[in-house]
Amino acid sequence: MNIPHALSRIIRHSKSFTQILDKTVEIVAKELELEVCSIYLLDPSENILRLAATHGLDKAALKSVVLSLGEGITGTVVKEMRAISVEDAPQDHRYRHFPESKEEQFHAYLGVPMAIRNRPVGALVVQSKQVRKFSENEEFTLHTICAQLVGVVENARLIHALDRPESAKVYLEEVIQWNRKSLARVPQDTSHGELTLSGNAASPGLVFGKTVFRGAYDLSFEGKSIESLGYEQEAQHLENALELTRDDILTIQEAASDATDEENALIFSSHLMLLNDPFLLEKIDLRMQQNQPAAYAVDEVFTEVGQQLEKVRDSYLQERVEDIRDLRSRILWHLLEPEGVHENLSNQIVIAHGLPPSLVVEMKVQGALGLITERGGLTSHGALLARSLGIPAVTGVENIVYMLQPGDSAILDGNRGKVILRPDRKSLAKHRSRAERLTTTRIHLQKLCHEPAESLDGVQVKLLANIGLSADVKQAHHYGAEGIGLYRTEYPFLIREEFPTREQQTRIYRRAFKTFPDQPVLFRILDLGGDKFHPLVSSPTEANPALGYRSLRMILDQPDLLKEQLIAFVEAAEGKTTQILVPMVSSIEEFLKVREILNEALNSQPHLLSTEVKLGAMIENPAAVEIAQDLAEFADFFSIGSNDLIQFTLAVDRENARVASSADPFHPAILRMIHRTIQAAHSRNREVGVCGQHASIPSMALLLIAMGVDSLSLIPNAIPEVKEAIRQARINDIVQELPAILNLSTTEETREKIQSLMPELEEEIEE
Repeated sequence: MNIPHALSRIIRHSKSFTQILDKTVEIVAKELELEVCSIYLLDPSENILRLAATHGLDKAALKSVVLSLGEGITGTVVKEMRAISVEDAPQDHRYRHFPESKEEQFHAYLGVPMAIRNRPVGALVVQSKQVRKFSENEEFTLHTICAQLVGVVENARLIHALDRPESAKVYLEEVIQWNRKSLARVPQDTSHGELTLSGNAASPGLVFGKTVFRGAYDLSFEGKSIESLGYEQEAQHLENALELTRDDILTIQEAASDATDEENALIFSSHLMLLNDPFLLEKIDLRMQQNQPAAYAVDEVFTEVGQQLEKVRDSYLQERVEDIRDLRSRILWHLLEPEGVHENLSNQIVIAHGLPPSLVVEMKVQGALGLITERGGLTSHGALLARSLGIPAVTGVENIVYMLQPGDSAILDGNRGKVILRPDRKSLAKHRSRAERLTTTRIHLQKLCHEPAESLDGVQVKLLANIGLSADVKQAHHYGAEGIGLYRTEYPFLIREEFPTREQQTRIYRRAFKTFPDQPVLFRILDLGGDKFHPLVSSPTEANPALGYRSLRMILDQPDLLKEQLIAFVEAAEGKTTQILVPMVSSIEEFLKVREILNEALNSQPHLLSTEVKLGAMIENPAAVEIAQDLAEFADFFSIGSNDLIQFTLAVDRENARVASSADPFHPAILRMIHRTIQAAHSRNREVGVCGQHASIPSMALLLIAMGVDSLSLIPNAIPEVKEAIRQARINDIVQELPAILNLSTTEETREKIQSLMPELEEEIEE
């Protein structure tokens, strides 16, 4: 069932909020072969649920079915934010009967809550005449549909509310209540002189250039005067502009999909819904009837909507603000038809409030240097797209648009997440010198990319790559990776509200095998929670998410989701050996449970049984180290995740800047634990690799090789540097000193001892 495609089609052709909902319940009921599908939406003005659309119940119920939170089975679904399945709903003590709905003939019931960022929106309910229990697979399917649907429903609800001032006020107050974030204050006296700012290192690269502010376009009526040509002509002009804008959006959507090799079917749903929204179009039409030109009418209506949303610091609504700004300007562009083209972004650094994907695609086409934004995290649609397209970007630089003067110069450092506005000569010289050194070094190291990682005394090791996007696969190959040592599979899940289908996952994973047909590709099972949230299964509200409901704990509670991903891994391999990493293992029982689910998945697909599948354990916490000897009996290989191992062993939150410096990979406890794990693996003839970011430090890489590690998995651009260090070293000299190194009692002594053995690596390349 291709729900994204179906929803995109519904959005494109529907003319109203009601029509979208009606068509949605109809297609869900049809595809699931069920008699009833209904959508209940939360009305924040009265804190009640209303039946908003139904296929199968009597339509008369749409006017009268109202539930308070906690009332009836559906009210309980929304209040408790959990799915509820009942074999015979009319016999359930929570059942609330509405005679006009004629639903007493339907017995089996399944309701799933809809939520945006853990904020309740409503519920999706299906019913059947049979007395039966809905299966786990059916519940999983409804969860998936619900996640795909909730963004569309909330967009429609938002638009619907904004057309009615009284509803909009309540709606925005509701969002504020769920976020409670103070509005950012604009800093003073920041418009002159050099200014260094910090943000998120969203996409690597060091660039210099003039800045230009853009949403998607930056059209203004300042100094312009436009007269109405009369209602009929203005209405026709608007209709033409809307059609051209719709074509623009569909073209950009296709270009984004081609550029990233990802399925992004619903990214532009807000644009298409707004273009079809009758209430907004009526507001524009009313202004044109009052003798306003179409351009003025569009500007006023869309600006009004955007201003209402701007007041609320909510990540979901801020993405909608960017959609509204983007769409406003695109319509105005076609209405105003200015001479020539809008200002070209070629060789300029773009400054923007946020990251609409359409802007990122436009920047790539025009050859922009880089992107700096006020909002946006590392996993937003725009940030991932910038990284895939190779556009340096720093996101989350608060209030930068207020600090900017037209034509200001800037230095954008996407490696460090730094921005220098109006740099003085000294700063420019310093950073240009650094850029030249990096370029010279890269050219030198690039020559080593496809040379073997072999030391002067003949010790060889496999250098693999850590990747998180399918677009990273090409980069890994470019830098000479001998395969993929850690394929983080979260991003296709994080960039959409719904889970990607098995077919979508298979298509994405297959690209790694096509690039590395005869080399290892190690997929990590979906690792959500901690700092990676998905509205379907995780929440950012835990007091200590790093130690909470995350990773293996979470995925074992979603066996159908896990089976789908495991099958996708094996199908993508097309008969080649498939290697799968189990994250955050802390017990034998957990690992064996994954092995059991893997066997069930393979047995359900007999054509995959001939494929060799290896299941490896990630060693990322002290418990896994302590049971490594026993775990090696059941695991086919080990991969040591040093990032989390350091965090949990040293009790250091790596996201906390105040204590991050204590997360030292040269701590004696860390080195001893890694060494013990390697010995445990080798005692049972199991290979072991290290995939944490510290493997990218040349001196640490050499020490790990001396300990006996079989492979290192690095960020792709670190591979040439580490390879050069290996080719200049004598590993057996370090092996001789290994007992002495592991007996040292302080981090400082350990670091000094290692550097004394590797003096040529004291000045490592800054990146």
